[in-house]
Amino acid sequence: MVRAIDSFGVLGIASDTLAVTPLSNVWVDANYSGVLTLGTQQNPVKTVQHAYNWALSKDSIFIQEGSYRFNLVEDKGLAFLSVAGIDSVFFRSKVQSEPIIKTEHSSSIQTLMKNITFDSNEFVMYNFNQPTLIDGCRFVAGLGNNAIIRGHYSHLKIQNSLFLNCQRLFYFDQKVSSLGGALLDYCTFINCDLTASAWDHPVVQVKFTY
Repeated sequence: MVRAIDSFGVLGIASDTLAVTPLSNVWVDANYSGVLTLGTQQNPVKTVQHAYNWALSKDSIFIQEGSYRFNLVEDKGLAFLSVAGIDSVFFRSKVQSEPIIKTEHSSSIQTLMKNITFDSNEFVMYNFNQPTLIDGCRFVAGLGNNAIIRGHYSHLKIQNSLFLNCQRLFYFDQKVSSLGGALLDYCTFINCDLTASAWDHPVVQVKFTY
């Protein structure tokens, strides 16, 4: 006998068969106070890690206002999207010496992070040649002892983003343009130490502001 609870918390009638439709979008809200955590907009989960565990390849994770601390390996090609826009969703490292997100998925899918603020982090991302787009994000007060963003044959594009009061932004194990790197498109840098970054890759349409 199987009984299920729908997205509104209604308990279904007992049956011998159950049709399951996987979520294509998972919702997260750190401030959600409800009991049911179904990953829907009405009953979101409370952590990004929980949402990631539920998500399928190429799904989107919609993130409500709040601060989220975690470290995860991203191998599904997901989109991490701030619902309330910039300066409302903050990603922070649970273990400062580890990246918040380490991308390890196939080169045929892409990780997307949009309108997320990363503040007071030592290590935000490790990118291992997986297509990754960071759009409209902010990196604030990054410690960058070993670089905020690191990579090996990186395949990374950062656009329309702000770097404020950051030290040592990038470090790539392989710094040969033909093998990968980072493309910075229409980004703004304010009070950042660019001389400490180790890079040898294409840089196009970068706006430097001090």
